[in-house]
Amino acid sequence: MSLRIRRGTNAQRTGGILDQGELAYTTDTKKLYIGDGVSYGGKNVVSECAGTGLSWNETTQTLNTTGSGGVSLPANSAGVLKNNGSGVLTWSPVFPPSANGILTNNGSGALAWTSLTNLIQISYDDAPTLAGDLDISGYDLYNGNDITLAGALTNSEITITGGDFKSTASFYFTNISPKKIEFSGLSNGSSIITSPFAIFSSSNGTIDIPTNSSPSDCLGSIFFRGVCHETTGWVNAGGLSVALSSTADITSTYAESVVSILTGSNSNTLNTFTFDYNGVFTAPILKATSYATTSLPPNPESGWIVYDSTENNFKGYVGAPINAWVVLG
Repeated sequence: MSLRIRRGTNAQRTGGILDQGELAYTTDTKKLYIGDGVSYGGKNVVSECAGTGLSWNETTQTLNTTGSGGVSLPANSAGVLKNNGSGVLTWSPVFPPSANGILTNNGSGALAWTSLTNLIQISYDDAPTLAGDLDISGYDLYNGNDITLAGALTNSEITITGGDFKSTASFYFTNISPKKIEFSGLSNGSSIITSPFAIFSSSNGTIDIPTNSSPSDCLGSIFFRGVCHETTGWVNAGGLSVALSSTADITSTYAESVVSILTGSNSNTLNTFTFDYNGVFTAPILKATSYATTSLPPNPESGWIVYDSTENNFKGYVGAPINAWVVLG
């Protein structure tokens, strides 16, 4: 047994007044109405559900969310649904379409998008490199890993702990006050490698793919310069250079080398003083210190050579059993 209520089209419903409590069903719109004895067509039973956060649209005959409990989802917009902590839901776009910029937090949990017209891409890089100048405005630069630069780095102080500093270009300390490069560490016995030291590493090939050095290769130099604006600007005054010898065995731990001290000569050449791998010292001119006969150096050791300005001759000191200065030649 079934219960059948009044039924008809929506047009038929709106043409008359339903008795109070009378139900009517529209066969074309598939909706249920209840009469109040006054209104034409009665009331949609769903309309009576309207309340806080819900409203009834008489034209569309639909129940919509409104007020503090409502949420509006824009069409064709990618984003996230957020709760403001008071039960109100809002829609926030994730990124604006076709806009370069950065996502920032205002410190209270709200995210905002700032467009940057010159920004091309933001990405994560676990081995970052810098292809230009780095100006950190006098602040210290600290790093626990390798720093690789392809441009100039200008700053007053750099501290690197537990990593290497690498540069394929020049490295400058520029300031009107004196600057220095300081190596601080601990000494442990007489070994060179257990105390603070500087290393100049040189190879053939490339920095990334080094190949074997060759005999006679210059491995590194330190130069001291002055400035002369009437010429090229910087003038070399002297320095220190280290090169492999012509017979160096590059497979050995300490290959044969030549250490050269370089001094200027008011010309386009440098005077060179060298110590070779046998300890032989070579110089263009060797000048012994002059002493009067009555003031020769005290506590001499065997092998010392001086020039006696009183007697105009060279003297060498001979140890035991002679223990005396003797004329050379």
